[in-house]
Amino acid sequence: MRIVLCVTPEFHSETPPLGLAYLKASLCQKGHFVKCLNFSEKSSAPSGSNFSLSDTTEDYLKNNSAMISEWVEKIVALEPNVVGVTLWTSTKTSACALAKALKAISPKLLVIAGGPDTVASERLNDYLKYFDVIVEKEGEITICQLVEEYQNKGFVSETEGVWTLRDGQAHLTAPSGRIKDLDALPMPDFSDFDVKSFGQGFSVMFSRGCNSYCAFCQGKKYFSYQLSRSGLNVFREVQSQIRNTGCNKFVFADDSLISAATFKEFEIFCDKVLEEGMNIKWRLYGQRISPLLIEAYVKKMVAAGLKKITFGLESFSENVRKDMGKVASDQVTEQNLRLFVGLGVEVNLLMIYGYPSETDEDFEKTLTMIEKMGDHFSNIYFNCFQINSEYYDRRPGVVNFSDGKWHPFNWFSVAVDLEKRKKRFLKLIAVLNDLGRNYSIVDPCLKRVLSQWNDLLEKELLETWAKEV
Repeated sequence: MRIVLCVTPEFHSETPPLGLAYLKASLCQKGHFVKCLNFSEKSSAPSGSNFSLSDTTEDYLKNNSAMISEWVEKIVALEPNVVGVTLWTSTKTSACALAKALKAISPKLLVIAGGPDTVASERLNDYLKYFDVIVEKEGEITICQLVEEYQNKGFVSETEGVWTLRDGQAHLTAPSGRIKDLDALPMPDFSDFDVKSFGQGFSVMFSRGCNSYCAFCQGKKYFSYQLSRSGLNVFREVQSQIRNTGCNKFVFADDSLISAATFKEFEIFCDKVLEEGMNIKWRLYGQRISPLLIEAYVKKMVAAGLKKITFGLESFSENVRKDMGKVASDQVTEQNLRLFVGLGVEVNLLMIYGYPSETDEDFEKTLTMIEKMGDHFSNIYFNCFQINSEYYDRRPGVVNFSDGKWHPFNWFSVAVDLEKRKKRFLKLIAVLNDLGRNYSIVDPCLKRVLSQWNDLLEKELLETWAKEV
């Protein structure tokens, strides 16, 4: 069959889409024609003044009709039988808009979705207004079976791990099992992407899942535990990608790479890189603070090419981290950060403000440490905490809603409410601007992502907040 796989604009696009590359490799192995299209290629990190999280699908379609028509033309020109679109939280409006436009032009075309945001069960019914089927969790095996069933029967009803509409409600055919041997997957096929045009090179998956149990994380819906590839298998992939693309830069795109599940295999990978004298530069995107990150191990990572690391730190308050399910002490946290910085590694932080248990004292601890160590961080991403079903189920009774109805930002706890989150946002902006560091920060009403600040933006945001109350 002829299959087109695509990803629509998101708010970051530093590497070619790893998920699509894996799906293409799996489908091509089965003899299908597959073409990947990256529509987010020219839509990377937008300016804070323009990026909104609140557009509806219909608004996006209306406001970007010419661009979406161009996407549709490119897809239709390939004469596909099946079109697959990636769903991230950041791409959902553009992805649904594309699906709607495609179905308007080609009603008989099978349009499917997959990706991280398919675990958001509360949105499945909405997504199925635009997509014929949704693939849950891992897609390499499922999409091959789905395409085979569609080819043989003209519809999909029995492939495990597929959501469809039944009597107006999202219905799962049957739960899909995990892929236990990650080494058995075909190596990702990036042939449709100009890897060198991406600033970070190409992505590599060392493991899937995370062994941590953060109270707010939806990842456990995807993977209940972490599975690792072998270090030798990853080394062979990196070696192959360098040979095929000439690019020696890459990103490990794991939820949390260094853990008990991966520790030994990742050391084998580093040893192999050093043994072969491979000249590579790599970035570690997702990492928890961990006592496993001792000096000798980190030095080996740096010698093997580590240049940048992003920590999911969330808060500099030990009390808040404990409530989140993160166990690292203040001492281990500061040791980890100083160790990487001291070895010349660029450190980025993923942070949360306005967490339900974050008191004013906790927030001040975060501010104090940012001011103390701010010169050591190249980029800080601050997300305002958004209530989701995971947190609500794991921390019952902690939050309430102003009007008794579920809402992502109009909630309050004993420690924090919407007004406090607004004040903390403004305080964070002031501190981050004083430090002169790069940052991205989501506003307290979860409407906009800002990477800059001026009087006009402040006026616009204050007016928006006034309307939200």
